[in-house]
Amino acid sequence: MDKKLGEQAKRPMDKKLGEQAKRPMDKKSGSAEQLFVSERLAIEKALDEALHARIASALQFELGTPDGVLLSIAVGRTAFDELAPAQPIEQDTPFDVASVTKAACTSLLCLLAFQEGKLALASTLAECLPNVPADKAQLCIADLLSHRSGLPAWQPFFERVPPTLLGSDKALRHIREAVLETPLESSAGIERYSDLGYILLHWVLERAFAAPLDELFTQRLAAPLGLTHSRFVRHGSRLDGAPATEYCALRKGFVQGVVHDENTWAMGGVSGHAGLFSTASDLGCVARALLNCDANPACDTLFSHQMLRTMWEPIQGGSYCLGWDSPSSASSNAGPGHRPRDVRGHLGFTGCSLWMRRSSHPKPGYVVLLSNRVHPSRDEARIRALRVAVHELAWRLLERH
Repeated sequence: MDKKLGEQAKRPMDKKLGEQAKRPMDKKSGSAEQLFVSERLAIEKALDEALHARIASALQFELGTPDGVLLSIAVGRTAFDELAPAQPIEQDTPFDVASVTKAACTSLLCLLAFQEGKLALASTLAECLPNVPADKAQLCIADLLSHRSGLPAWQPFFERVPPTLLGSDKALRHIREAVLETPLESSAGIERYSDLGYILLHWVLERAFAAPLDELFTQRLAAPLGLTHSRFVRHGSRLDGAPATEYCALRKGFVQGVVHDENTWAMGGVSGHAGLFSTASDLGCVARALLNCDANPACDTLFSHQMLRTMWEPIQGGSYCLGWDSPSSASSNAGPGHRPRDVRGHLGFTGCSLWMRRSSHPKPGYVVLLSNRVHPSRDEARIRALRVAVHELAWRLLERH
């Protein structure tokens, strides 16, 4: 596959992204191996078309089952060549996975805290944090995890931080206090996606474990799961080789190797809602661990089978369960035709996603799709069509495996 994205990358897409996903399999194609090759080539074509259409400059993909990896692809370059110095994408290239942090880090650390008795789903903010205002005192951990706290989706807290404090511990404290002071937009129990709830969960977890979130991730999740390319990037550091994201006037250039999310950046590079860098391979490790735990009642490794099942239990009135999302409609980014109970996953604003098909489905497995669709601008919206097309192809390949 041609990885240079110069003039060639400016060509319009030859065909609609979903066209190859809808093409019926040639029943005369022969062996199972040939079927696999046909589906693999279709996925590679969809990713190649996305590069040439400039949906992103960098893509990673992994498809697997609870037993192992079926297909892994890394294509593109870390930036569009005419915009920034670039290098080829490899399997170990770390992507800013944005809100996938909520699921792959924050929710799993909450799960461990529940198992160890450090927190409970019913624990209230008043029990966990100091000086909680009366309107938020009785919000519980379950409300925050399931996006049912009534907090707004997002606020530009970074704009309220003096420039000399950006990235400092003082900025972190300032933003946490600002979140607590932010008026609720709805009653608890009504689903409203919220970064603010996960900023508070970050704070709750650090108090519960008496350790920084990034250290907790490394020691309690990355090490036991064998995640070799997943980490947070603290203020003042830079992760070499990561794909570029957006041009940021405040940071005077393209963001690369540091977190894209402005609030996380202002907080020092670490938050419960964003900040994790990872690879498709590492997120595949997470998926396999969770799928095996979900399927095995005797699971007694890192995660508790019963606790994971509790966190993945559907909640009436929305698509979010405790830390994870499920398909909200037949046209979900996870691909068409799934029962919400069968699939768990999460999206990331930068163009990343992880979706898992559970043991309740005859063919359990997972799909990781990572991109830098916010390079050079967050206005790129065609990632949704790419997600639907690639997931439809991937699930079809899994069906035929």
